Amino acid sequence: MAWTTNMQPNFWEWLTMVFEQGTDEQCRYFFYAFWLLWYARNQVVHERVYSTGVDLTQKVQNLVAEYEGVRAKKSLLNMVCNQRTKKTLPIINIQFDVAFDSRNYRSKTGLVVWGNTNEYLASKSFIHYDVVSPFATEAYAGLEAVELGIEMGFQEIQIQGDSLTVVKKYQSTTIDYSVIEAIIRDIQAKKLGF
Repeated sequence: MAWTTNMQPNFWEWLTMVFEQGTDEQCRYFFYAFWLLWYARNQVVHERVYSTGVDLTQKVQNLVAEYEGVRAKKSLLNMVCNQRTKKTLPIINIQFDVAFDSRNYRSKTGLVVWGNTNEYLASKSFIHYDVVSPFATEAYAGLEAVELGIEMGFQEIQIQGDSLTVVKKYQSTTIDYSVIEAIIRDIQAKKLGF
């Protein structure tokens, strides 16, 4: 390692050493921390929004946890794909999953469309703002799945999500009186087209 005249390593040498000698997890933490420091700096300069060290630490931990969650879901999706090669679904399958941010009242929705011979057909993602609950987020995701099926021109679809309560409301033929009544009504009206 080259040293400058005052016997201190320069930043790039130090950073290179950290990434060469650090574990994958340590490098991820450094990457997220540097990115968040730059983001926090831009917020101070451009928006006059200040973050504390505690806030930044929590955000780094949240980013790492989100990454680990995505990696676990990808692994699960690969397992599901391998199982799909063994059995054929009779119809188009649209799977959805959501993430809800209660601090900002927004949600992220991901949709994946599988063909009737288990081939990947499409995927789509959305961000919804001003969503009041995870319950509503799941309902919006189901509505987006139905609308995607209509846009793609399918005659028959199967929608899969991980909220049993919301899925039961989709399947019901009775009038729903919950907080997601309007969304359920939209889904029930649109599913008549299949």
